[in-house]
Amino acid sequence: MPVLVDFWGSLCRSCLELMPDVETHNPDYAGLIKVVKVDASKNRRLCLEPRVMGLPPFLLFEGGNEVKRTTGEVDRQMLLEL
Repeated sequence: MPVLVDFWGSLCRSCLELMPDVETHNPDYAGLIKVVKVDASKNRRLCLEPRVMGLPPFLLFEGGNEVKRTTGEVDRQMLLEL
């Protein structure tokens, strides 16, 4: 199952604005993708390997490998396309 990883931070305004969209999954995608959230400020070591340098990035993994990434100004439509 593909996994979408949301790296966020409590001081990141964009992260907080997107949070409701990330947390309320579209029922059409239930069982097709797993969404996980990582608080970057509390998990800095976890941010090193995928080279998460700014917030908010969204990384899509399939089979344990990163296949797509979006960073910067992200909106709900971009998340759906990802």
